[in-house]
Amino acid sequence: MAFEPSAMTRPQRVSGREPQLTAEARAERVRGTALVRCVVTREGRVTNCRLLNGLPYMEQELLEALSTWRVTPVTARGKPLDVDYTFVVRIPTG
Repeated sequence: MAFEPSAMTRPQRVSGREPQLTAEARAERVRGTALVRCVVTREGRVTNCRLLNGLPYMEQELLEALSTWRVTPVTARGKPLDVDYTFVVRIPTG
């Protein structure tokens, strides 16, 4: 199911690690925003991630980091749902 912002709550990250700059990305001074579409499960897991708009030398790191995330479930009318959601990840994260 696609995320519908007017009818659903947004997931909020509760745990998991931030993406870290890879050595190559650090050397190339990579900065910017990545868009990563994932399935947010009704249990709050982040699965089946795929890059919509990645950053050079950061693709694998972005996917690995997001796979560690746990988020608040997306809900509609108080019921948790499995939803396709696009995360906006800024690099560097700090």
